Amino acid sequence: MVIIMLLRASYQREIDKFCQTIVGGEFNVREITKGALTQARAKLNPWAFKRLSEVALNTFYEEAEYTVWQNYRILAVDGSRLKLPYSVDISKVFGEYKVGPKANSRVIMASCSLLYDVLNHTVVDSQIGPWSKSEKDFLFEDHLSKITKEDLIIADRYYPSYELMLRLEQRGAAYCLRMKENWWIGVKEFVKSGEEERIVEFEIPEELKERLKLAKSKKVIRCRLIRIELEKGIEILCTSLTDKRKYPIDQFGAMYELRWGIEEGFKLLKSRMELEAFTGKTARSIEQDFYAKVFMLNLCATLAYPIEEKIKEECAKEKTGNKFDQKMNRTYAVSLLKDNIVNIFYKKTWQQIIDLIDKIIFITRDIIRPFRKNPRRIKVPKQYHPNYKPI
Repeated sequence: MVIIMLLRASYQREIDKFCQTIVGGEFNVREITKGALTQARAKLNPWAFKRLSEVALNTFYEEAEYTVWQNYRILAVDGSRLKLPYSVDISKVFGEYKVGPKANSRVIMASCSLLYDVLNHTVVDSQIGPWSKSEKDFLFEDHLSKITKEDLIIADRYYPSYELMLRLEQRGAAYCLRMKENWWIGVKEFVKSGEEERIVEFEIPEELKERLKLAKSKKVIRCRLIRIELEKGIEILCTSLTDKRKYPIDQFGAMYELRWGIEEGFKLLKSRMELEAFTGKTARSIEQDFYAKVFMLNLCATLAYPIEEKIKEECAKEKTGNKFDQKMNRTYAVSLLKDNIVNIFYKKTWQQIIDLIDKIIFITRDIIRPFRKNPRRIKVPKQYHPNYKPI
């Protein structure tokens, strides 16, 4: 499993490096062939990596004093598309997407979705499926089972629906959803009114009440609409947090802005960890790569959390004397963990290795420059192919 998490160059090169690290010699005589790895990999269930992520997360949330907002764990949900290498097996499982002016070209795509803890940088749940599966399907069919009464769900304008609000209520969770300004009648009226906030009630359709087996006395969804002024327009938030004293309106702008954390999570996975540099041409290998890299992201977040908190405390106490606050360089932390993952899993000196990693991460920081904005640069996406791996 460790070899799969490391794969970037050719199979044989990575196997030789792995064996050399385990043996500890200056030069390694070949111990394992790439054919042996391919055969062993075909028997490995991708669920193994999902289970490793669950163990890491359960340990973290049970033992760490993790960061919360108003006693809520803030979870953002969002999806993305992944370009896959071509093979008949992958095409059957994930499907083909037609492109081109006459739709005469086909690309194999997958959809993926994350339920992401934006304050602690952990992936609470991750899913990959056919490109035709929508982000809402991932949320209803997969992510909802991971949501508890201690969670506050934030999502963009694609997700809001009566059904989502009711299902989150059934699970005891709170929500803060961005609304389309011209979608629901109640939202349109609120936008026209010019008010900053309003308590509203949406009537539940009978068909939805029957499908969700709601009590007959449950007739409306009571929630709170909030207007946030932006530089270029406004955003309308719909939240279940209706207590205006406990949750003042001036807290919601900064709270919803935390949703950007999930975009950073996708950037780490797709750009820094090169998620789309898939290392096989079977559907199983695609799932292995996906869940292995999510596990690496979670392992990095849980191991680096104490260091990040230490940096925050140091900046809060103004011990550094720097003009700006600082934060941990997460990209460097992921890279450092990847380079030492074999030693952590296989060496008896794993605790000393983690201590050294902690020290290096602690001194490798980025400056936080508030209110800094740069024009967005549109870059051509990197293209990866298993036949052309870097040496």
